[in-house]
Amino acid sequence: DNMVAADELELRVDLELRAGGTAKTVFSATYAHDQGNDAVIAMSPPIPKVTNTDLIFTLKQAAGTSRNFIWSVYEYANA
Repeated sequence: DNMVAADELELRVDLELRAGGTAKTVFSATYAHDQGNDAVIAMSPPIPKVTNTDLIFTLKQAAGTSRNFIWSVYEYANA
């Protein structure tokens, strides 16, 4: 956990309907201040795959001292 008091992060998932088209936010979550020693795991609600679309994942630091964060995106599939 890299976050400290006064830090604020925004995790956002945008859906772009066509290449170069307008993106619409389909999930957004904000995390603020120290999150403790355990890693924060964020899970969006299911976002269906649609033909000819792109999902754009963004982690933006809105406040606090600039720092690096390790983050990943995983696809979850029901067995």
